[in-house]
Amino acid sequence: MKKKHKIIFIVIVVIIVVAVGNWAYNYIINNLSANIHLRDNSIDEEENLIIFKNGGRLIWDTGASGSAIFNNLGSSRLKIGIGTVTDFDGKTKLYPICFALNISFDSITLNNFIHNEIIIDNVAPRIQNLNSAGILGMNVIGNHNWLLDFTSDKIYNFDKNVEYNPSPQLRLTYRKRKTPTTDIKIGGLDMKKLLIDSGFYGDIKLYKSDIDEINKIIKPDTIIDEVSDGLFVGNIKSQNYIYTNVKINNVVFDKLSIIESNRRLIGVGFFRKFDRVFWDSGSKEVRFYRD
Repeated sequence: MKKKHKIIFIVIVVIIVVAVGNWAYNYIINNLSANIHLRDNSIDEEENLIIFKNGGRLIWDTGASGSAIFNNLGSSRLKIGIGTVTDFDGKTKLYPICFALNISFDSITLNNFIHNEIIIDNVAPRIQNLNSAGILGMNVIGNHNWLLDFTSDKIYNFDKNVEYNPSPQLRLTYRKRKTPTTDIKIGGLDMKKLLIDSGFYGDIKLYKSDIDEINKIIKPDTIIDEVSDGLFVGNIKSQNYIYTNVKINNVVFDKLSIIESNRRLIGVGFFRKFDRVFWDSGSKEVRFYRD
C-alpha cells in the first residue's frame, strides 16, 4: 500500500473509532442511569467552585454535559471508546471513555458511571491546583435534585420527585437535561440561551455586543482586565465589567460582574449571591433563595 493510501486509511480508521466511541457514549449515557451516594455533605468553604470536600474533591459542574476523571487515580474502569471533551473556550481534545459499575472517591460512591479519562497534566494549572479527582457533570447531576446550602457549606442530593420551597426569590428554567440553558433579563434587556455553568468561577459571561447594549442603559462602575482559565487553557484574557444595583429578572443585585466571552454563561459566583439554591432536575428549574 502506498504511503498516501496508508495515511488516508489511518485517518478513516481514526474517524470511525471516534464516531463509534461518541455513539457508544451517547447511547450508554442515555440508557444507563448514573447514581451518586454521599456519606459526607460538606463542600469546600475556601473555594468558589462547588467542590466535595471529602469526596475526592470532585467538582460539581452543571456546565459539563458529561463527567471526567483525571487519570492520577488508580481504579478499575473499563475503557469503552474514545470521545471528545470541549471546554467553554472551544478547545477540544480526544480522551478515552470509561465505564465503572461502582467507583468510590472517599465519601462518594458512583454507580453506572460513564466518564472521560483526562490526563491531569493537560488541564489548566488552576484546575490542577485544586487537587481534584475530576468533574461531576450533568450525566450524574441531572439524575437527582440538589440543595446547595451556602450558609452551612453543605450539598444534598435527592430523588428527582422530591420537592422544595416553591417560593424562591429567583427562578430559572432550562431546556435540556444535559445542557441547561436559560433566558434572563438584565436591566430590562433580554439575554437568551445562557448556559447555567457552576464550573465557571464568575457571575455572568456575555458577548461583547451584549455588554455594549447593557452599557447604553447601565454604566459600569469599573472595567478591569480579567484572566481566567478553561479546562485545558489558562490565562484567557478578557474584560470584566462591574455594575452596582443591577436588576436581573425581578431581583436587584448590589454588585454584578459580567465578563466578555465567546459564550453566554451564568456561573457559580451568581449562585453564591444567594443563601441556598435548589437544582430541580425533575422540573428543569433552578431556584434561588435568600434568608
